[in-house]
Amino acid sequence: TNFSGYFNFNAPLKFLKHRVSISNRFSTNSNFLFVNGIENKTNRINNRVTFSIDNWKKDFIDFEIGTRIGFNNTKYSESTELNQNYVDYQYFTEIDLDFKKDWTFTTNFRYTTYSDEDFGEQVSLPIWRASLSKVFTKSKKMRAELAVFDILDENKNINRTSNINYIQDERIASIGRYFMLTLGYSFSGFGQNSGFGRGRGFH
Repeated sequence: TNFSGYFNFNAPLKFLKHRVSISNRFSTNSNFLFVNGIENKTNRINNRVTFSIDNWKKDFIDFEIGTRIGFNNTKYSESTELNQNYVDYQYFTEIDLDFKKDWTFTTNFRYTTYSDEDFGEQVSLPIWRASLSKVFTKSKKMRAELAVFDILDENKNINRTSNINYIQDERIASIGRYFMLTLGYSFSGFGQNSGFGRGRGFH
């Protein structure tokens, strides 16, 4: 049997002129699995909760801050030594500043922590990115952007997976900190209200 669901709730905080968002994505799985000839009933639960706050008025600054917690649990009816249980945490923030003369500065930071249960070690990954962009021409159709990826040079590209009969700790080689200069041109529309305009230029 399998069951999954998603819940999302948004509400304004009028006294702060901000909005709070809460979401929950979860799934359960029940099955039978043979381990060394022994029949086990397995129960697996994945649950991920996200909480964030962002501002209403976004004329100059647009920001979001929040946290995400993932719970992963697998239980065996007979081979209990194979039970799996681990938690991962992520704290994140993103800020966009729209200056005069069509300049935009964007930065985001994500700090992810994988607990040491089942995997043997706790791992923390701070990933910081930033970019500065400018829109050119009266029609705002051309944009130049300079972006910096992995500013702290800490990206290890870790991917951890827990399933019914295995756990996987994957490490992928990454190029680390690097810079990217991008020139873009928008062909859509005509006139001053078309083109890139203002807003988030980097993710």
